[in-house]
Amino acid sequence: MPGQNRSGAFWDSMKIKNQVSEFLEEQHGQEAKKPPERVKSKGIDVRVEPVVRGRYDADSHRWDPASITPGDYRLRITLAKNVIRRGRGMWATAARWSLTDASGIERSGEAPLPELPGADDLNIDVGGEPGGAGDFQKPVREEAGQTSGELSLTARQAGPFTVRITPLFGQDGEIGSAGSTLTYQGQIEDWLICVMGDSFASGQGNPNREGELDFFDDKFAANFTTLFWMDAFDVSGRPPTWQEPLSWRSNNSGICWAASRQHTNERVISFVSTAVSGAEVRNGLLTRQKNGDAPLPHLHPEGQISELADLLGGLGQGGRPDVLMLSIGGNDMGFAQALQSLTKETSSWWDFFTVLNLFAPPLAFAKAYASKGVHSPGEVQARVLEQLRDGSEFSRSLEQLAHRINSELRPRAVMVVEYPTALFDGDDERPQAGCGLFDVPSLGLSLSEAEAALVEAVGNALNARLEEWCEKHTYRYVGGIARAFKGHGYCSSDSYWRAAEGTVRKQLDKEGVLHPDAGGHTVIADIIGPVLAQEMGRLRRPARG
Repeated sequence: MPGQNRSGAFWDSMKIKNQVSEFLEEQHGQEAKKPPERVKSKGIDVRVEPVVRGRYDADSHRWDPASITPGDYRLRITLAKNVIRRGRGMWATAARWSLTDASGIERSGEAPLPELPGADDLNIDVGGEPGGAGDFQKPVREEAGQTSGELSLTARQAGPFTVRITPLFGQDGEIGSAGSTLTYQGQIEDWLICVMGDSFASGQGNPNREGELDFFDDKFAANFTTLFWMDAFDVSGRPPTWQEPLSWRSNNSGICWAASRQHTNERVISFVSTAVSGAEVRNGLLTRQKNGDAPLPHLHPEGQISELADLLGGLGQGGRPDVLMLSIGGNDMGFAQALQSLTKETSSWWDFFTVLNLFAPPLAFAKAYASKGVHSPGEVQARVLEQLRDGSEFSRSLEQLAHRINSELRPRAVMVVEYPTALFDGDDERPQAGCGLFDVPSLGLSLSEAEAALVEAVGNALNARLEEWCEKHTYRYVGGIARAFKGHGYCSSDSYWRAAEGTVRKQLDKEGVLHPDAGGHTVIADIIGPVLAQEMGRLRRPARG
């Protein structure tokens, strides 16, 4: 009968829905269910600190494992003024608290609420730190006895937690009565984000704090820089500070900034970077990095992957990276030996190109063919494409890298960051001839528009090869960076690159030139940040809580 058919169809559809629900629960466990609603009383706020976990020891040149070991999260609790105040002059002087973290163990006690300083004793500071959240000032006490309403507790484990706070009122050090109990239920998320790679990942060109020359006159910037580059004299002054100066590793890289932006009130970022300026896939990530034939003594004896694996291996499940971010390939084009053989006659100049860590090798090769008449632009580009083809040494190195990442580090997600390629774009987003140090005709030093276009073409070819590699291994390729740098080349009016004069003045060296400056790293962070947030959203919860 028609009614029976409709009824049968209804029950069949319900059976399918139940099967789908069971499948989702089997695949995702509790993630398939709607999470229980958390209790958060009005008048209480909780913030997990610090924003970024991870402590690097510059003396031993290693990360401190204890600084990223899961546990001991500070909960900074703030009570609203209307919660800790009863009429004029009556302020809560202490709080009774209880805390239950993911271990299920409840701890409790009492803590004083510190009294705010008087207006006469208060130093008001306006402005904030560079790169901070903006202007700030300490709260001015409105009346005698006003307390801050702030206290700190420590959760021993990441995961769900419940805080209960009861304000205690009294005078002359005596507790008189208790206020209403406030409850806050939250979830501490500790995300482990790791970084490997070359100067683009390390933050070369943008140190923690810029250096300062003892003397520098902007009027003579070009001549001063050129003479310094030709080794006519050394410079002196206050050097820059780095997280790891021997690796030119900075906390001000775009990748680092993108990671720190993922912090929320209940989320902390445990962050580790082993990136080293000049690293290649084989010479740096797979094995210990060398400068020529000499291993760099401060680095892990078996390369960046082994350094990360050793650091994280002792943390158990808590040592599995949630996200591994990677920048590699810019130093792997294989031009160094050919470059040296082509440029022996002008080694003081061409040695400069051999130490550049991004696309300087193809740039140097392009310059070599122009000055020596050895290769045409087409031949240079063909040689680069040969290096990038399937089966080449570079491609084999990439496959070995993927194998070791997946087997030794086991990250839950891998993000490979695109290189900016328009090094010499003008304001019109077209390649243009060099300027400054790249335009000194009296010394035979100049960069043509054709050579600038060649540099960009080589970089785009490398990016395309990296994107193919990501697709093969289901890694996330972070594109859009090359496009964002268009029109912001070395000689443009709004450059995103560290100029030669800038690296002499701000780093007291030659290493930072043609690497992104603070503005460039900001753009990089703006692009990486949302992609990283998407990956974290896809993963839903960190492996460690």
